[in-house]
Amino acid sequence: MKKTLLPALIALLFFSSTVFAQLPFKLGVRAGLNIASLSWDPALPAPVESSSRTGFKFGAMAELGFIPMFALQIEPMYVQKGGKINIPGQEITNKLTYLDIPILLKLKLPLPGPLTPYAFAGPSIGILLSASSESGGQDTDIKDQLSSTDFALDFGAGAALDVAPLVSLMLDVRYSLGLSDIFNDTAKQGWAQETGIVGQKVKTSGIQILAGLMFGL
Repeated sequence: MKKTLLPALIALLFFSSTVFAQLPFKLGVRAGLNIASLSWDPALPAPVESSSRTGFKFGAMAELGFIPMFALQIEPMYVQKGGKINIPGQEITNKLTYLDIPILLKLKLPLPGPLTPYAFAGPSIGILLSASSESGGQDTDIKDQLSSTDFALDFGAGAALDVAPLVSLMLDVRYSLGLSDIFNDTAKQGWAQETGIVGQKVKTSGIQILAGLMFGL
């Protein structure tokens, strides 16, 4: 059994490496803006309101093509998330930073010429790097009140423009919809004591505008 299994495994590894070596593979870098918000459930009581916070997003990307129209794109990115709470006479800015790793299925629409429109969607996992709440010029660390991970669904569209052999300029717009509650038990208990609201849930979201360069290998 072992004598027949070993050659089969070697043949499978050789076949897999040969197939993946023939697939189009690209690497790139990108950066842009994240118009970030926090959604509250239950909603914040009047007259308190929430608003967005604009942050930066930058990192790398890798694309593995399967067939001419489909590819898998992975993007480890540093992202500034959060949002603002507006109380009459006071503004609180919740500043959160994450290492986000979206895994996107990408649909390309090949056209004659150098321009290739595309659409994409897929899950994203965020790893919390830092969190603070700023009010009146003072920052308070709130990392211990938040979950260490943030799960989201990213989807959007864009276009790639070939500017040189094996080099493409990319521009896309996406929406990141937070799926997980980022408040942990410590935050929920403190919120309940302060406001009387039990079971408060908070999720992230963001409209992101990104530009980048992709290099074929």
